[in-house]
Amino acid sequence: PGLSLAQRETLLPSHLGAWVEASGARAAVLRSLDFFQLWGVGLMGLGLSAAGGLRRWKGLLLASVMFALYVGVFRVGLPGLFERMSGGGP
Repeated sequence: PGLSLAQRETLLPSHLGAWVEASGARAAVLRSLDFFQLWGVGLMGLGLSAAGGLRRWKGLLLASVMFALYVGVFRVGLPGLFERMSGGGP
């Protein structure tokens, strides 16, 4: 027996959207704030600081800005655009 998609989302949630009620773009942002993704962003920031000779906080800031841009475009912007184009939006 396998897991359905609904069971997979509620089995062991690691994103902030599992605990905070929201809808629309806010829900997409909260689902993107996943513990493991944020851990990866932190590691990427430390790697950027080591490879680029930056201070740690600058590397972490750069990685955080890049992650925020990624979430804004691919998790919020494009799905909202496709929803509006299909007639689901206002």
